[in-house]
Amino acid sequence: MGDADEYDVLLKIEQEFDESRLAMLAHHYNIENKLHYKRSVNEENGLVAIDKDNPYDGPNPSTKLSTVQLTYNHDDILGQQLSLSTYYNKVNVGYESGSEIISKRTGFKAAMQWNINDRSRIAYGFEYGNDNTEQGRERDVITAIDSAGNPQTRAQYVCSICDLTETKLSPFAQYWNQITDDLTLQVGLRYENFEIEVPDYQRYRKGQLTAKQGDTLKYDKPLVNLGLVYNIADSTDIFASFSQGYSHADMRMLRDMPADSVAEFSDAIPATQTNYYETGLRYAGESLQGSLSFFYSDISDGYAYDYNVDAEVAKRVAAVVVADEEIWGFEATLDYQVNGALKLGTSVSMSEGQRTNSETGVDYWMNGTRITPIKASIYGDYRFNEIAALRLQANYVGDRDKNSPESDAGYSFYESPYDGYTLVDLVSTFDTDFGRFTFGIDNLLNEDYQPLVSQMNKEVVWETYRNQFSGYGRRLALEYTINY
Repeated sequence: MGDADEYDVLLKIEQEFDESRLAMLAHHYNIENKLHYKRSVNEENGLVAIDKDNPYDGPNPSTKLSTVQLTYNHDDILGQQLSLSTYYNKVNVGYESGSEIISKRTGFKAAMQWNINDRSRIAYGFEYGNDNTEQGRERDVITAIDSAGNPQTRAQYVCSICDLTETKLSPFAQYWNQITDDLTLQVGLRYENFEIEVPDYQRYRKGQLTAKQGDTLKYDKPLVNLGLVYNIADSTDIFASFSQGYSHADMRMLRDMPADSVAEFSDAIPATQTNYYETGLRYAGESLQGSLSFFYSDISDGYAYDYNVDAEVAKRVAAVVVADEEIWGFEATLDYQVNGALKLGTSVSMSEGQRTNSETGVDYWMNGTRITPIKASIYGDYRFNEIAALRLQANYVGDRDKNSPESDAGYSFYESPYDGYTLVDLVSTFDTDFGRFTFGIDNLLNEDYQPLVSQMNKEVVWETYRNQFSGYGRRLALEYTINY
C-alpha cells in the first residue's frame, strides 16, 4: 500500500516555412511509488496482501523518462523530399531492491524520398544510434575472513549490467511501385551494422567479486523486406509480406558469464535473426470494415528466461537460454456502423510458439514470458448527440495450459497454467466548450480475477515464488481533457 507522485509533461512546437517544417517535441515523465507497508502472502488463498503490521522502509520504486526530439522536413531538395530527425532519451528505473537501470540513447536519421514518376518512388538514407545502459545496486562484498572464519563485508556499488554501449550505423533503401492499378509492390534493403562495447567488469556471486575482461562485440547483416498488395475488389485487398530483423537486445547473460573474458563467451551470445511472414485480407466498406491476418516468425538464436525440462540446460546462463524459435498466430477485426449513432465491433487474436533444444532436437512450448492466451473483445459505441457518447466493452482472456509440471511439486518458472477471465467496462464522454469529461467504470461486474502476470508462477515448484495477486475490482474513473 502506498501513494504515488506522478508527473507527465509534453511540449510540442512546430514552425512552418515556405517549403519546409521544423518541429520539436519534449517529454518528461516521472512517477514514484511511496510504499507504506510490506507485503505478505495470505496462507488461506495464496494471494499477496498488504501487511499493515510491517512498515516498509526500503527504496521507493520509480521511473523517470526524459525525451527531446527535433524533426526537419523539406519538400524540394534537388527534386526530392528531405527528412532529418535527431533525439535524446534518458530513462531511470528504480526497484524496491535498490537496483537501478540508467539508460541514455541518442540517435540521428536522414532520409530522402524521390518520386520517380506517378507510379513509383524510392526512399533511402541511414540511421545512427548510440545506447549506453547500466544496472547495479549496493552489495555486501567480502573483504576479509577473521580469525574465527567469519567473513568481513563492506557495502559497495556493484553493476549487473556494466556500462554497455551499443553503436549502430545502418543504411537503408525502400522502393514502391504501382505495377498495375490493382497491384502494389514494396521491396527494401537494409544493412544492419552495430557493435556493443563491454568494458572490464566484476561478476558478483555470494559476496565475492570475480574480474571479467571486456571486449567489443561486432555484428552485421544485410536484411531484405518484400510486400505485395492486390486489390481484388473496390473495397477489398489481399496482402502478403516478408521481412527480416537482426538485433541484440539482451545482454543479461554477461551477469553470470562462466568464462573469464567476453571474447571467450562471444559465441554463446549471438545476435537474434528473425524471418517474419504475414498474409491476410482487408475490407473497407462504407458501413462494414474488417481484417484477417496470419503471421509466422522463424527466429534463430532467440533469448528467453527458460526453465523448461526439455531446454538445453548447458546453455542456461543467468536463467536465459538461447534457442531457435517459431511463433505463429492470427488476428481478426470487424466493425459495423449500424446507423449514425450506433457502432459495433469485435476483435480476436491468438499466438503460439515453440523453442527447439539444439542438442536433442526436441520442440517444447514457450512459457508465459513470451506467449499470452487467446484474447477477444467486443464493444458497442452509442452517440446520443454531439456532446454525449457511451461505450460498453468486454475483454476476454482465455486459458493456456501447454507445459507439463516439472514434478509433483509444481511447474517450472513462468510455466504455470493460465485461467481466463472476462472484464466489462463502461465509459461515457461529454464534449463541451470547456473540454472533454470522461466518466468510466472499470470491471463493471466486479469480476474476481488474477492478471496474467500474477499467474505465471502460481504453481511454481518453489512455493516462496508463488506471489499471486488479484486484479482491480470495480473502479470509478473521472478524467478531464482540454486541447489548446
